Amino acid sequence: MFPSVLAPIRELGAKNMIQQIRGGKILEGFRGQPPRDLEAIAECIERLSQLSMELEDVQELDVNPLLAFEKGCKAVDARVIISSSLNGQTSSAPGNRP
Repeated sequence: MFPSVLAPIRELGAKNMIQQIRGGKILEGFRGQPPRDLEAIAECIERLSQLSMELEDVQELDVNPLLAFEKGCKAVDARVIISSSLNGQTSSAPGNRP
C-alpha cells in the first residue's frame, strides 16, 4: 500500500514511494523470481498523478491491485472519487455509488 500523497508526483517521488512500501524488496526479485519493472510502476504512479491534476473534479484516486510484471504493470481495479461541479457533492465512479 502506498501512502496517501498529494499530486503532482514526479519520477523521484514515485520511486521513493515504491521503496517505502512493505514488501518493496520483493519487487527487486525474491527467491529466484525475476525483479519487477520498477520503472513501469513509477511511470504508472506519475501518469495517474498527472491524470488527477488534469481532471479537476477528481478528489481521490485509488488503484488496487496494481500488478507488476518483469516488463510493465497493469491496474486491475480503480476507485475514483469525483466532485460534481454542479452542486459540490462528491460521488464514487463507476455508477456514482457512495
